Amino acid sequence: DSPTEEIFKKVNLSLNKNGWKRLHASLEIFSRLNTRRLFRFTLIKGVNDLESQFEDYKKLIELGKPDFLELKGFVYIGMARKRHTKEQSPTYLDVEEFANKFAKYLGNYEYVSSAPNSLICLLKRKDSKYQVSLEHSA
Repeated sequence: DSPTEEIFKKVNLSLNKNGWKRLHASLEIFSRLNTRRLFRFTLIKGVNDLESQFEDYKKLIELGKPDFLELKGFVYIGMARKRHTKEQSPTYLDVEEFANKFAKYLGNYEYVSSAPNSLICLLKRKDSKYQVSLEHSA
């Protein structure tokens, strides 16, 4: 959800003061797991969905080496309503546009699937050995 420590502190409710450092340590371990690996980014309009943040996201991706990137739009429900506004909920088209631009920026990921009703787009690392079942995609 967070390309930088500043945004991490703003968006996540980490119980640990050193949550950002712990995230990086987890990503290093994550990269060595011999299983499908997925990062989910919940995009909050105007907060963590900016093209200017692509390079910072790329650094996290290079550290964790996920097979898949799930880009999901923030939904204004539950406890999140206390921290964000309805206007910060992106549309599916916003998420799709971000996904396409981000895949192009990364170069080694491709847009493979989506679930418009859930505001989700899925990117797959081109050299991943894992496949995507497209039967549920829109």
